[in-house]
Amino acid sequence: MGVARTVLNVVRHPAGPPLVSVLSLAFVLRVVVRESANMGRFNAQLVSVFDVRQLVYTKECFGAPDFSCSVGQAVDTFVASVQTPAQACNGTATRYMSVTGEQSPQRWGNTPKVFRFPYANTLNPSKATYWRMWWAPAVYNFHVIGALVYVYLVSFIFQLWHARHAWGHRRSTRVSPHSALPNNPSAQTVFTHLLLEPKTEHTAKIPMTYSLNCFHSAHQTLQTSGAVKTHERAHAAATPQFLRWVEYALTSSVQILFFALLMQNVSVNEGMLIFSGQLLLCSHGYSVEVEMCTGTLRRAWFLHACPWLVHLVLWTTILDNFSQYVSDAENCVAGLGGPPDFVRYIIISQAVFFSLFGVTQLAQLTAVTRRPGMIDEYFASAETVYAVLNVFSKFFIAVVLITNTETM
Repeated sequence: MGVARTVLNVVRHPAGPPLVSVLSLAFVLRVVVRESANMGRFNAQLVSVFDVRQLVYTKECFGAPDFSCSVGQAVDTFVASVQTPAQACNGTATRYMSVTGEQSPQRWGNTPKVFRFPYANTLNPSKATYWRMWWAPAVYNFHVIGALVYVYLVSFIFQLWHARHAWGHRRSTRVSPHSALPNNPSAQTVFTHLLLEPKTEHTAKIPMTYSLNCFHSAHQTLQTSGAVKTHERAHAAATPQFLRWVEYALTSSVQILFFALLMQNVSVNEGMLIFSGQLLLCSHGYSVEVEMCTGTLRRAWFLHACPWLVHLVLWTTILDNFSQYVSDAENCVAGLGGPPDFVRYIIISQAVFFSLFGVTQLAQLTAVTRRPGMIDEYFASAETVYAVLNVFSKFFIAVVLITNTETM
């Protein structure tokens, strides 16, 4: 309990998160120093990316009519006939021909006789396909250390800004300034009613004027029935944190691409889709906070539900592909074992960390829906949990790498 309290105090202190980011960056740079002579090998051992094309063919065998041979024989025949022309068949007249002669004419979409064969190949910068997929260079040349340095630097910059803002807020609250609400008696009355009576039935329908509860200072001058009274908030004002979600979007999207490439089983297009999905997922986090503050909770719930769908699709894809690849590697290829244990630790732990971010906002939104007058307290609690998750999810990666590079 004492350790947990100490950790919480460190993270909640304005200087805590920037220092943890610096420490994480130092761990990564330590890996650079240790592997300086073999960075290419180090990167290749961790991640792998390639391009995949679905080649279309009909099922034929040597000297046998259609469907009279096994699928394995048909695939072997097909591979033998297309390996060479497959690389050249890109908008040219080259076609995949059966080794037994020209294939018989087929109708478009005649699925019983037309099969698809996934053809994996490395990307070639001299070919048009490399540049037509404009994201291909970035994904195909993904560098683990460069990506992690970027993640920790971006986090450090945002956390430093947040620390500076937090220090300024601490100084301002010591002076205890009082700022008045806009001269709108009706709005002030609604705000006061929500603040002092959060459990009444009236709070079930929150008007737009409730947005005052999210964009005020920690000390408010409230006017009710002609009387002016000062009310000091127990927590900082609940304010949507745009830059926090920008940081998550810019860093977690690169992190999840790293996790996907760790599987050794993701094509360049899949990697880009995973990256983009995580980027948009985080962007929705800010929108949910804004809708919570304006009181339009139905919008907030919808905007919160959509990223959950994206999150589940992304991580189901990552974990399912990873488990299938591991099973195939261990059971189907002689002499090829599964991945190192630390790869499993990274992928599974980060799936948990990323899910906890969503659980935190789910709890926050549920609490605000039940007791909207307590929104300041709920935002403050969520802010602390976000800070803990953000720091430790990134720090865990650095620790795992620094403690396992010697075993690679």
